Amino acid sequence: MSRPASHTVTFLFTDIEGSTALWEAHPERMSDVIARHDALLARTVVEAGGHVFKTVGDAVFAAFGRTVDAVAAALAAQREIAAIPWAVGPLRVRMAIHAGTAELREGDYFGSTLNRVSRILGAGHGGQVLLSLTARELARGGLPPGSEMRDLSERARGAAAAAPVRLLTHHGPRGCGQDAACAAGRRRACGTSFSPNACFSSWHPVSRRSSRRCARSSFGPTTCPCSRSSSRIRATSRSRPTSAVRARAVKPAFELTAANVEQVTGICRLVDGLPLAIELAAARIRVLSPQALLGRLGARLDLLSGGARDLPERHQTLRDTIAWSFDLLAPRERTAFRRLAVFAGGCSLESAEAVCQDAALLPEGEVLDALEALVDESLLRHEETVSGEGRFSMLHTIREYALGALAESGEEAVTFSRFEAHFVELAEEGGAAFRGEGQSRWLMLLNAEHDNLRSVLARADARSDHGTLARVGGAIWYYWWVQGHLREGREWLERALAGALTPALRLKALNGAGGLAWQQSDYEVAKARYDETQRLARELGDEGALASALSNLGITHLRAGEASLARSLFEESRALSQKCGNDRDMAYALGNLGELDLFEERYEEARERLEESLELHRRTGDRHSEAITLNNLGEAWRHLGRLDGAAELYARSLALFRELEAKHGVAFALGNLGDLERSAGHGVRARELYREAITLFAELGNRREIGRILAGLAVIESIEGRHDLTARLLGAAEALSVKLMLSDSSEDREAYARARAQSIESIGEERFRRLHADGGAVDLERAAALALGDEHAAAD
Repeated sequence: MSRPASHTVTFLFTDIEGSTALWEAHPERMSDVIARHDALLARTVVEAGGHVFKTVGDAVFAAFGRTVDAVAAALAAQREIAAIPWAVGPLRVRMAIHAGTAELREGDYFGSTLNRVSRILGAGHGGQVLLSLTARELARGGLPPGSEMRDLSERARGAAAAAPVRLLTHHGPRGCGQDAACAAGRRRACGTSFSPNACFSSWHPVSRRSSRRCARSSFGPTTCPCSRSSSRIRATSRSRPTSAVRARAVKPAFELTAANVEQVTGICRLVDGLPLAIELAAARIRVLSPQALLGRLGARLDLLSGGARDLPERHQTLRDTIAWSFDLLAPRERTAFRRLAVFAGGCSLESAEAVCQDAALLPEGEVLDALEALVDESLLRHEETVSGEGRFSMLHTIREYALGALAESGEEAVTFSRFEAHFVELAEEGGAAFRGEGQSRWLMLLNAEHDNLRSVLARADARSDHGTLARVGGAIWYYWWVQGHLREGREWLERALAGALTPALRLKALNGAGGLAWQQSDYEVAKARYDETQRLARELGDEGALASALSNLGITHLRAGEASLARSLFEESRALSQKCGNDRDMAYALGNLGELDLFEERYEEARERLEESLELHRRTGDRHSEAITLNNLGEAWRHLGRLDGAAELYARSLALFRELEAKHGVAFALGNLGDLERSAGHGVRARELYREAITLFAELGNRREIGRILAGLAVIESIEGRHDLTARLLGAAEALSVKLMLSDSSEDREAYARARAQSIESIGEERFRRLHADGGAVDLERAAALALGDEHAAAD
């Protein structure tokens, strides 16, 4: 499977300073505060031309095509936040902006650029908007009136003047630019109030044995002999000099511009921001354009050579630099280093021990010591996770070297075999537990290990190992659903189904493929997959799998408007679940029967079934299904006229979905809240909720729900007298959601019909038909643009 393309994006990250304390002090008020805070940020982001792609707790993550738009959104949001009299007192929100390349996969962004934004955000304080150097350059000249940028490094030097600094410490891989970073630091320090005697010790050529001894003693601070009290700068670090500065050193005409920033940022990302690597890459600018250089960086270690001849030998190429550090390792540390290269997404201590240890070279109990040594040598990074468990990872450039060392060692096949066996077992364990009480813990774990699982799938696919594809994909398909990795998950599972599988594995793969197709509103494919699933389950005599397949097949028929067939399937599923004593499948059957009652507008019956289903989901610990049921229960209450109760149920559902980072659930809850606000006549608020929801549905590729929300927006536009837009929205809605008028309630269908009639009366039937046809001709992307208010993009 090819990896998604990377492109340059400007990211705006925000969070509330001191939110934990606010929750503890005002537990009854914070839900409303967070809801208002999220809506405010979503609106300012959309108005500035961006979109919110994720929210976690009180943190909001947004993406923009232009840096100046991100800055405008941040400033507008900060001004509004400061002006609001919040029920919990002043709300202090910190914000960070950075631009760089990122991969867009299933509606979410991935890459080191996002890690950089998070680090910048962590350095900020409430009320601040922090920009990276890249963002500053891209925003220069385009700031909103009355705003300016301030260099915080100037403030840092001012603070240094007030308190003498005795020791500055840098951390990073030895041999990758620490001397240059410290020399630059001394030059900057000497230009301020630092002692002119500040100095540092360079890694001059010494014996490797001596270097090893120095490394173990942490190098010790150095003191300039000409001063009794000199400032000390510890020279054991890396810095990140900009590639533009280095490139101009070899090609004076080179400039960082909007046209090449994507390529330059990509180069920095691929070489992990290592100063020496940037310097070696910049040297190639003399004969290669940034775009050509970026295209050749797949083999970084071969390309990054040709350092200055007056530098030490280890600085002539990046490969020599890493080899120098590798050669200094003890035998067990070398073994651990090369074996750890199999981890594509880092690893926990438990995974490292499972894959790396053996009785001969790295016995049980010695893996931890080896990892600690590699962290000390800066060849391995250690980071604390949200769960409190540490993870180990390598920079890309270092991992490339380690993979080469692993291949040369003759251990590559056996190490990757252990790696795959470990993660197949983890996937199956996690898939089984993901729908139970450990859902939150397994969500964090599977998120952390997703790149490793992708590596297992890619290796299996390369050797046409359909069984491994089915084992992993069939185990974690529900995780893919929750996290919105719908396209990726479907592709893996369809590849598995294309090969020969045992009946049991085919059953698992069919069930997963059907679920992901259903979530993308691809009902014909979902129906075919679920139908084969129930037939195979009958052949195998697997009543549990049959109960699940019947329920799933029923909900697919319901989406197609085939209510009577859906009811018979739900009732058979419920009977089997009761026979097997399976609370989870019983909860699904009852929940689906409740959805059928909603469809048939029997709202009191729907409420009763959904409340029973909710209780069972809480008993089994499936919080994702609990959130779905709360959302559906809110629908029942809305149609029963209990609007306050419906709003509370939607809000509880939304909070759970956000906690689980379930994009599709967040989108559904936002859309239903939008319906509620529209019914109450609150058009502005409804439009905000609809637009946030449609952005998520567009990323997930859910055509049906996009169509439904477009119809809701059409009602608002009609009420506000924008009848041309109403016609186009209705055309797009009906094109994207063929069953639109069938699947919604009679109340909603009547609202759509009124909007249609009012528009025809206002602009005439001929004009309405022409604009309606224009709307029906737009694709998914342009329909989303139309919903977000960009009529020009929708018409392109």
